[in-house]
Amino acid sequence: MANPTNHAIPVFSRWLGSWQIAISRRAFDPADLQRAYDAAAPRWADKLRRLGVPAAYRGALQALLAHDRPHPGKGHRLNVLDCGVGTGALSLALADVIDHDMTLAAVDVSPRMLAEARHALQEKGVELAPHLADVRDLPFPDDAFDLVMCAHALEHLADPQEAIAEMLRVLRPSGVVLARVTRRSLLGGYVQLKWRTHQLTAERAVGWLSARGIGNIRCRPVRGRIPGGAWSIAVAGRKPEPDPAGIADFTQLPHAA
Repeated sequence: MANPTNHAIPVFSRWLGSWQIAISRRAFDPADLQRAYDAAAPRWADKLRRLGVPAAYRGALQALLAHDRPHPGKGHRLNVLDCGVGTGALSLALADVIDHDMTLAAVDVSPRMLAEARHALQEKGVELAPHLADVRDLPFPDDAFDLVMCAHALEHLADPQEAIAEMLRVLRPSGVVLARVTRRSLLGGYVQLKWRTHQLTAERAVGWLSARGIGNIRCRPVRGRIPGGAWSIAVAGRKPEPDPAGIADFTQLPHAA
């Protein structure tokens, strides 16, 4: 029988002398997560607009990509993958701030979210290649993308390192990986309660990427219209070039706490 703690997301942990008091919650399984996001899809984009998410995404992308701007590998187009695309908010923001032509692929576990994203991006003049897939098992070859990004997908996973390893596998060496995650805050607590997600400090968000060997990591708080300061964190860095002694094996690197 599988150990349920392998599928758990930590909620609270404190040491009292030699005693540790810890509370964890089982993560949604993919089928439950799909149903939840399918139900939310028709209203999701409007909810994000009310929270000021599109403008927050644009600001975070401009700041992070100014330092770690992705460059096309082969050809003249930037190959981009959006993992957990939702209704396309992050890809739409990228289209506003990037100065390269791009080809855009996306994965999500929710077919209704994929349909909403494809429609929104078509209205923007951006063609999307949608894929119904789990970020932990991406349907793409190695080294296929110049930029791999995700917004609020990793935090749904009990072990986000499985997904980060896959994102790095399909990212070419020196390519850019970018993630946005929920910050530990009052709003983050509400998101964790509703969606069974991690909520992170900046140090832990950086640790998730650095544990897989990602270099030149930058971290930026993201603010929308919610009172109380930043309610999410954007982190970005570069996949290292292969070790001259052999190709780096990201699956063998230690996990972040």
